[in-house]
Amino acid sequence: MKRHYVWTVLLSLLLVAFMATHAPAAKTQFISIATATMGGSYYPIGVGFAEAIKAKVPGVEAKVEVTGGATENPKLVGSGDSDIGFTNANLAYNAYTGTGIFKAKKYDKLRLLFGGVAPAPCT
Repeated sequence: MKRHYVWTVLLSLLLVAFMATHAPAAKTQFISIATATMGGSYYPIGVGFAEAIKAKVPGVEAKVEVTGGATENPKLVGSGDSDIGFTNANLAYNAYTGTGIFKAKKYDKLRLLFGGVAPAPCT
């Protein structure tokens, strides 16, 4: 009887030790920031966003993506390939309403994070 008790305690301690060392780590959520070419203004702004997210948002890591820029980014965000994308006001409007160069597909789930990176007339 005493031997059975010792084995039960020993196995219980081993099980607890195994569970403690194999606990799932907190998952990191990755997000994509669609910018433009590295030589443009959107890329360094995207890098700044990624650094701010890393510093201030626990469990989230942002990756800056080099893309075709303002005309491609609404498509990338609208299709779910990127989470955040930079574009001009007129292209954002066209993508949202399905007009201009976005006549083939409307991206009406886009949302504005901020405006004013570069002035552009709305058409």
